Amino acid sequence: MSLIEWTRLPGETVEDAVAMLLCSENFEATQVRPGRGDGGIDVFVPTAPNFSGRDVYQVKRYAENLNSSQQRKIRRSLNQVVETAKKQGWTITSWWLVLPLNPTPGNIAWFAKMTKELPFKTHWVGLNRIEFLAASHPQVVDYYLRDGRARLQEQTDRLVGLLSGRHDRSKGDPMAPIDIIDDVRDVYRLINQYDPFYRYELSLTAEPPSQSIAESSPPGLVAVAGYGSNDGWVNVSIIARSLAATIEKPVTGHFTVSIQGDDSALSDFRKFVEYGTPVALPAGFAKVKLDLPGGLGGHEMDGLLRLSPATSGLENVTERELIIAMLTPESRPLAELELSLMEVTEGIEGGRRTVWIDSPGFVEIEMLSKKYPEITLNFKISVDVGGKRPDDIVSSLEFLANLHGSNIMGLAQAFGPRKFTVGTIDSEREQDPDFSRFAKLAKAIRSLQKHTSDRLLFPRVFTGEQALAILEADRIMSGESVTATWSGFKVDRDPSSDPSEWVKFEVGDEAELRLIRDINFELDGQTYVVGKQAALMRGVVSEVTAESVRFEPLDKEDQATLVRFDGEADTGRVHSRRVDEK
Repeated sequence: MSLIEWTRLPGETVEDAVAMLLCSENFEATQVRPGRGDGGIDVFVPTAPNFSGRDVYQVKRYAENLNSSQQRKIRRSLNQVVETAKKQGWTITSWWLVLPLNPTPGNIAWFAKMTKELPFKTHWVGLNRIEFLAASHPQVVDYYLRDGRARLQEQTDRLVGLLSGRHDRSKGDPMAPIDIIDDVRDVYRLINQYDPFYRYELSLTAEPPSQSIAESSPPGLVAVAGYGSNDGWVNVSIIARSLAATIEKPVTGHFTVSIQGDDSALSDFRKFVEYGTPVALPAGFAKVKLDLPGGLGGHEMDGLLRLSPATSGLENVTERELIIAMLTPESRPLAELELSLMEVTEGIEGGRRTVWIDSPGFVEIEMLSKKYPEITLNFKISVDVGGKRPDDIVSSLEFLANLHGSNIMGLAQAFGPRKFTVGTIDSEREQDPDFSRFAKLAKAIRSLQKHTSDRLLFPRVFTGEQALAILEADRIMSGESVTATWSGFKVDRDPSSDPSEWVKFEVGDEAELRLIRDINFELDGQTYVVGKQAALMRGVVSEVTAESVRFEPLDKEDQATLVRFDGEADTGRVHSRRVDEK
């Protein structure tokens, strides 16, 4: 025997109830209201971004064996869905016929013949599946098919009885948290038993509800109502059981805003109106009244008001990457960044706002436009280079190093030839020397990474001397020569070698010297060796003994030339010869 007498119910009631059962089973399901523009769709579930792919559910009221007229109506609805998808440019990933009727062999043959040429999967959802959904979501059945008001009154009576007092606690016994566990659980069960559209979650806090409650709640949160005082707060999170619930039973209300004496708050609110920029107005600037589900709300509130657009707008955007470049006044590229789209909003007055961010998260750009191509760019810069991979941050640092009033800015798509739409930068914006230094250092570390298997990361702390050592190491490893001052040093003769092979130095002789050394530098307390260098010097002999020779610079201005050395000589090896030696 069926749980529900489907054949005795009005057809529209059957279709509404079954559609809501489908939506309750899948949160992302969307119910399309009947009408000329429904395209033969009762419910659909998106299967691809921007609703470009959809599972389509066609709900029919038929609860007895199909006649030829009903079969024609089903076929007409199917054809309408196919034509709608073609016209609107989306793909049907599957089509489901949903009705409170299990198919007969004849129905199966007819259905197979009707759908055999279709390029997508088709399914018959019959009575058994609908009965299962009804058993899983009794609040939907109660609301649409039975006397929901009677059940609601029963629920209220039980709740009053529950709260009227316990019978197993002796007078005078102290209250402990464990004493109310069962009661609170019963309250939660009762308040969520019969509402087919929303469910309610309770929390008890010392402070009024904060943004963290919204951030930690599951999908579908529409509001958090807080009731309390300094003695404590009871917070009720109102959560839609499905997206269709917000359409069938939307949250309504109104608010009034009056901002005086705060230019910053007024400017932020104007950006919300013009571009949809989220705004938080301090207490005293707004009064709100909401008619919330569950009898909540209904009175005017004065407090912090956060306003955000209903949707992000990302679902309608296909290109989510953008190139922004710094250019010379002659439009020669200096540095460029690839940005990713993070947020899209639109204001009541038609302005559009997009928020873009670079890969390391250093640069966030807010673009505001009311009349294209006029665009205002607002930069939010937050640089934390310590511990980052140089590859990931070089482009951002070079961009920031060139972000000043002497240059211009260009925007281009992320693929194909670079065709920049250019704009000016605030002429008073000066170059930030820190970004220039960081960019040079990151490029040097990135280059040096090719010469060591140790992972090189941008240092969290470094001195100017350490930075110069890194830059110098990169120049030498890249094939450049570097000059440096040097002071006298003593070279010990090799006692194992033949003395006849030693250079016959005398005090005052001029000599050419080559000293082999490691190319090393320090990052966060660890020393890295990336190669060898030869220090080429010209000096004078200041002391000669049987065991050693000491060399000094010819004069104070005499410098050593440092070059990359790829030979076999060991580090510390000194090669020398007299200048007059042929």
